[in-house]
Amino acid sequence: MVFPFFFERKSGTEIEREQALLQELVEKTVNGCGYDLVDLERASGGILRVYIDFLPEASSRGNITVDDCEKVSRQLSH
Repeated sequence: MVFPFFFERKSGTEIEREQALLQELVEKTVNGCGYDLVDLERASGGILRVYIDFLPEASSRGNITVDDCEKVSRQLSH
């Protein structure tokens, strides 16, 4: 026997609330790693793109490297 799946469409406010919560959680994690969250976007396939920079007080460190991205990515994955 096959059962149909029903998906409830979320209202704009529910989507905005989820986005705000996601932003808050990611920002807390990114800041905890010593970086500043510049932006985040949800892409198809469940991909979350996170854009980071150094915190203003650490801006003299130069440019973000792949190692910096890896550090944040690993932390967000756990």
